[in-house]
Amino acid sequence: MTPLSPAEHAVLHLLANGRSVTGIAMDLGITPDTVARHRRNAFRKLQATDLPGAILTAFQRGILRPDDMVTGPHRWTIRLADAQAKLAAVHRLARGLGPGHPVARRLHAILNPRQETP
Repeated sequence: MTPLSPAEHAVLHLLANGRSVTGIAMDLGITPDTVARHRRNAFRKLQATDLPGAILTAFQRGILRPDDMVTGPHRWTIRLADAQAKLAAVHRLARGLGPGHPVARRLHAILNPRQETP
């Protein structure tokens, strides 16, 4: 995995804590378009399509930690719960396809990077 740049990490951290793109731009002294570019790059590097998926992956890889919270545990818990629900749905999809299905094998490889694919 390509590591996040410091700017991508900062943007992901602020997004995970509920900041808007405009608010992040003001905080970091950059344009909203630059914030959006950093967000896109972070999502791509984390292989995520949305914020809950990016947060979950960042947690799993140690990029974000619970003590990174600045807006309080309630909002973070909701976002983490969204990410966990999406992960559970992906697991159900993989199980439903069956172990021999190519998509199921790919999902298994993504969800279990340190295990061999069945």
